[in-house]
Order: sequence, then structure tokens, then C-alpha cells
Amino acid sequence: MALGAAEWRRTENTVTARNRLGLFGWIIKMIAGNPIMPLVTLAVVGFGIATVFQTFSQNNYGVEFFVEQEPEQATAYVRARGNLSLREKDAMVRATENLIMEHKAVTNVFSFAGDGGLNTDSSGASTPPDTIGQVQFEIIPWEDRPTQEEPILGGLMSREVTADDYDGDLVLEQLQAAVDSLPGFEVEVRAIAGGPASGKPVHLRIKGDDWATLPDRSHSCGPHSVRGDRRSGADRRQPPPARH
Repeated sequence: MALGAAEWRRTENTVTARNRLGLFGWIIKMIAGNPIMPLVTLAVVGFGIATVFQTFSQNNYGVEFFVEQEPEQATAYVRARGNLSLREKDAMVRATENLIMEHKAVTNVFSFAGDGGLNTDSSGASTPPDTIGQVQFEIIPWEDRPTQEEPILGGLMSREVTADDYDGDLVLEQLQAAVDSLPGFEVEVRAIAGGPASGKPVHLRIKGDDWATLPDRSHSCGPHSVRGDRRSGADRRQPPPARH
């Protein structure tokens, strides 16, 4: 009797069946159980789509296929006039090469004098006139450049950024200022472009009924709207007389 009373008997588990709704279920129930909520849902979706299109149209800056980036390769064009010998050209190129090699951000340098060498200028663009030699060089790659600490969030935190002295544009400016001090010849430092040699041409057409003011108007648009090589022209010939 004592052992029978101490016997362990397993009770059957009962399953409680009821409808449990989560967050998404309550949202669906609120939409489906209310005749007005489907209309409200459509209005909210339509407002969201209209807001997206309107925001995109107001803040659309287009697509830029060749973005501006820091140069990692550049070429220094040594220019001089006169009937120069190869020895004189080589001396000018060597002087330019020595100045460029002294910069701490320059790694590899390749130079030549005369008409030989590699054509790595601006993706096929013409070299400057009176070029007697080139000095092609590379700047330290981005991932190998020294870093420095930059404070953010009012000095509460800091982050690592590339050292200012190794910025590609700043390096080219410093090298251009250094080679400008060389006497007797000129040196032009250009970054090797990764895109087309020249930009897309812009054609400006001006129309009008008053021929007396049309040529002056066309000439006044050139210097103010074109940078670099400013060229403008207009046909100042009088139009043919009208036939009656």
C-alpha cells in the first residue's frame, strides 16, 4: 500500500487553443475590421509615393560618370624653346626630376628627354607645345599614406584620416611651386586623367530678329561663359536682302 501510494503517475498535458495575434496581426485586424482603414491605407501609400518622387526631383543632381578624385599619378612636362642639344634637354629634365624626387609623397619616378618615352598624358590629349621631356611619377597609394587623428563631435571622439601633407592635389601644388623656381625653362605639372582627354563641347546658339545687336550679344557671351580657352565668334556679315 505504501509503495502504491508513492507511485508517480504522469498527467496528460492539455493544449490551450486560442487565437494569439502579434503586432503585424493586430495591424491587419485593424485594417480589415474597419471599413475606413483600407481607404486610409491607400491614402498613406499614395502620399508616400508622391513624397518620394517629389523629393527625388528636387534633389536630383544627375549622374556623374567620371567623378573627381585625388590624383595618384602625374606628369611634369619640361618646356623650353630654341635649338637645344640632347645634353641640354637632359640637364633640364634631370633638374626637374631631382626636385620631384625630394618630395616625401613621391614614390616612383620615370623621366626621359627628347621625343621618346611613354605617352601617358591625359588619355591621349596633346602635350604642351615646346615639350623637350617628361617626368612621370607616382604618389603614395591611398591605403599606404600616413594618417592623423581628427576630432569629431566637438572633440569627444576622434577618427583616423589621411595626413594633410599627403593629399594628392596639395602634393601637385607643392611640386608646381617647386619647379617654378627652376631658371631658364618652364615645367607644367598635370595629373593623369582617368577619363576622356577633353570635356564635352558646349554649343551656344543665339537667335534674334535685330541684326544690329546680335553680333555684339554673341561676342559678349564668350568671355563670361567659357573658362580656360575662351573663344567666341560671330558672323558679322550682313544678311542677304529680303526678296519681294
